[in-house]
Amino acid sequence: MPGILTSKKFLYTVIAVVLLVALVASSVTFQVRFNENAVRTVFGQATENSVIKEPGLRLKWPSPIGKVTKYDTRARIKPVKLETQQTRDSRPIVVEAYIVWRVDDPLAFFRAFSDEGERAEDHYKKAEDILETYVRSVLSMISQYDMDDLFSSSPGDSKLAELEDRMLTAMQNGTGQETSQIAGLGIKAEVVGISRIQMVSSASAAVFQRMREERASVARQIEAKGQSEQLAIESRAKADADAIRSFANIRAAEIRRQGDIEAAEFVAKTKDHPEFAIFLRNIEMLREVVPLRANFVLSTSTFGLHLLSPEALSSFVPGEIPGEDLLKQMIQLPRPKASARKATEATNGGGL
Repeated sequence: MPGILTSKKFLYTVIAVVLLVALVASSVTFQVRFNENAVRTVFGQATENSVIKEPGLRLKWPSPIGKVTKYDTRARIKPVKLETQQTRDSRPIVVEAYIVWRVDDPLAFFRAFSDEGERAEDHYKKAEDILETYVRSVLSMISQYDMDDLFSSSPGDSKLAELEDRMLTAMQNGTGQETSQIAGLGIKAEVVGISRIQMVSSASAAVFQRMREERASVARQIEAKGQSEQLAIESRAKADADAIRSFANIRAAEIRRQGDIEAAEFVAKTKDHPEFAIFLRNIEMLREVVPLRANFVLSTSTFGLHLLSPEALSSFVPGEIPGEDLLKQMIQLPRPKASARKATEATNGGGL
């Protein structure tokens, strides 16, 4: 029994020692994360050596002698509520802006806002209140621009980006009377922008009218450009057509001239050999009659059909003009009288 009591007492002692060590360790150590900067103070005082920017485990005096304030160095966004401004051409607009900022100098930030409380959140809140005032101050730069400068239907013509850059420069460099203090607060402004712009009814009507006029002007420019291109295309097409027509006329004249030359040679030959011309005319007639697919009952003695006679081929002699003997035979054939010929045509229905 005494052994069991001794064991329990030893166990309790070990637990108490561990808890005491943990309590002491937590009171004299602290951890800095990779996204944090810490300010270690002694009796509420901070010096250049009090800033810790490297992550890891660090030592400090136990409270209330020493305290540590950790600041998140990541960017923070502060929206600025609607603010009424007036453009250079005296048109009222309602603007909503924002600022992206972060803690740049932990020591200066601590000295500027440590009176607001012990928590870093209290310091952030006070800093954002001041930044909101500064943003409202730089928004007055809108008065240096006309409404047409801020709103444009043409891409790249709007000066809104230029206005935002100027506001950011004013916040960073402290060009204004109020913003000149931001450099000593340990704050760095990353972005100052305009998230929304509302127009009152009178300004809206004027803007819409101007936008309609700009659209109408763009439409007229596009229409004029289209008409100009149409005229250019029609002019090129007419020039091409004239060139093609001129070339075709020249080519046709050459073909006609060549045909006339060849025809003159042919006519000269037919004058010397009229029977050859008659032979060619008979061939041409047969070419025109045969494709008609009609039934004719005619004699080979009919004028022009003597070439269908079985004896026609026997009259062809190499080296001589074909049809000379046949022509002589046709000339010697008796021709029926006109009255008999008309009676025959009436009986045979015109020979068909």
